[in-house]
Amino acid sequence: MDKPVQLQSIWDGTLGDEAEEARRGARAYLEVLGEIHRFLQPQRYLEIGIRFGHSLCLATCEAVGVDPAPDLKVKLNPRTIAVTETSDDFFARDNGKFDLIFIDGMHLFENVLRDFIHAEAIANLDGLIVIDDVLPNHPLQANRRRQTQTWTGDVWKIVPVLRTWRPDLKLTLLDTYPTGLLCVSGLNPENRSLPAAYPEILAAYGGDLDPEDEVLNRVGTAIPETEVVRKLATRPIPSGMGKVFRRILGR
Repeated sequence: MDKPVQLQSIWDGTLGDEAEEARRGARAYLEVLGEIHRFLQPQRYLEIGIRFGHSLCLATCEAVGVDPAPDLKVKLNPRTIAVTETSDDFFARDNGKFDLIFIDGMHLFENVLRDFIHAEAIANLDGLIVIDDVLPNHPLQANRRRQTQTWTGDVWKIVPVLRTWRPDLKLTLLDTYPTGLLCVSGLNPENRSLPAAYPEILAAYGGDLDPEDEVLNRVGTAIPETEVVRKLATRPIPSGMGKVFRRILGR
């Protein structure tokens, strides 16, 4: 895959009107991400795009944060490493396996697609990939050139792409504040469907497209109540161990 030509996310600071700057969600995404950590209990955590570090500091396990220009405002766990480089450069090396991967880097579709492809390749089978900013609240927020403070770029495109090219994956959209989360499970690091279709996908989704009404209206999203998050983040019982656990539990 060739590296995409990146647009600059330069913003002049001009705010949109109330509708263009809208933020929505049943629960704050950081609160939900914290619960995912608590229920999944990852051994290793990877974060793409760390910015101020508010999500990276949620990790209590061995963790790696990747950002070409981090601006940390919080103290990180001693077991956390912040790597100052692009995600492309990071993924070019052997970094081992991860149980939980959070993608919140450059808000352009091609970057998110590449990050997902590389993330799945180093994810454990029972792991989870979480993608931020998949639910813009106004078409202007989804523009590829940033024009609002609340900006998702065209990250939303990853959802229809995964539904089309990777129907084997389990996709769960969560109604989080301010711009939604996508949780992807049922991972298969050996699946090469997306890299093989990369040129075709970019030809279909790489340009300027307005998000459909169902995206803007959050159709099909789940309210991320604690029990929903628990079921989403709880690892499946390993094959062959079900009888053992049922016997222990008296079932």
